[in-house]
Amino acid sequence: MAPQLDPTSPIPLYLQLRDLLRHQILSGDNADFLPKEEELCRIYGISRRTVSRAMTLLAESGLVRRIKSKGTLIRRGAENVSKGHVGLVFPVTTAWKNTLYNMQQAAAQLGRSLVIFPYDWINPEEELKAILIAKNSCDGIIVYPNCREADQQYINDIYKTGYPLVMFDIYYDECDCSHVGMDHFLSARRLTEALIRKSDDRIGLIQILNEQYHRSDRERYAGFHYALEQHHIDIHKSMELKLFSFDWDKNVKAITAFLEKNQLDGVFVTDQNCYPWQEICKLDIPPLRISTIGQHQNYFQVENINYAEQPEDEIGRIAVQLLHEKIIDPSTPSKRIMVSPRYHWNA
Repeated sequence: MAPQLDPTSPIPLYLQLRDLLRHQILSGDNADFLPKEEELCRIYGISRRTVSRAMTLLAESGLVRRIKSKGTLIRRGAENVSKGHVGLVFPVTTAWKNTLYNMQQAAAQLGRSLVIFPYDWINPEEELKAILIAKNSCDGIIVYPNCREADQQYINDIYKTGYPLVMFDIYYDECDCSHVGMDHFLSARRLTEALIRKSDDRIGLIQILNEQYHRSDRERYAGFHYALEQHHIDIHKSMELKLFSFDWDKNVKAITAFLEKNQLDGVFVTDQNCYPWQEICKLDIPPLRISTIGQHQNYFQVENINYAEQPEDEIGRIAVQLLHEKIIDPSTPSKRIMVSPRYHWNA
């Protein structure tokens, strides 16, 4: 019985058929010619248009040659053919579910299937294994680097070989490959300036400093201090709270004590996931303006909060496009694209 296609999959049927036939060809399961299109329609219960699109992609990849009046000839021994897959090496998470789905759709529109290779974000060894597997089975890869930045040299070495690679969200200046991410420095600067315009200069900072303290956190911290310097505002060390873990209960106690002690006019938070901000109104403190990086659903009950929403879907779509361009033309120069966040001003 022939393997069946999955009409409920986010991967279009023509890409599923392309991948299935490609596997059969490379496994040597077919004769010199593929079954005729009418036969494939019958076998898989799909339309002629779906079969024709799959055949066109196989031909473009170099695996087959379509001969008028004869059918689709398999090119035996064809080397350097397109695998049709692009890989996404991405941390295990549920937070980006919609983004990953949209990236798969974006790849499908370009005639490719996006395969996700998950890894534990704090485990560099697991990430390197995922990169290796993805590289060996895909035409190019998109990499969301690990939080410890232990993969910089490895990523740079792959880039130098000419293999198509794009860095996603987090990036390294030391690597010249294409990358796309949010401008964390600019967002932190603008959010801090919003606090300064409406406060009496008692601006504080809440920052997480642990093993997951990576480049985007540092950029937010730098953007915060740049805004203060531009407005000639000094900040005392006592008005900066540095947290050293994501221990929720411990952080809630520390932040509560910090806010009650300092009686701030405003505070910039580099990571919104450290405190239940909808509970801020219950504290015995003056009205507090908050700026942070976050998502709308986290703050719909919070007053006096400004936040920059990371445009994850846009970042993902651009990353897929950059990788596609690099695969099509390896001489395409690297691009560095910093996407502006979506600001929500409530304070």
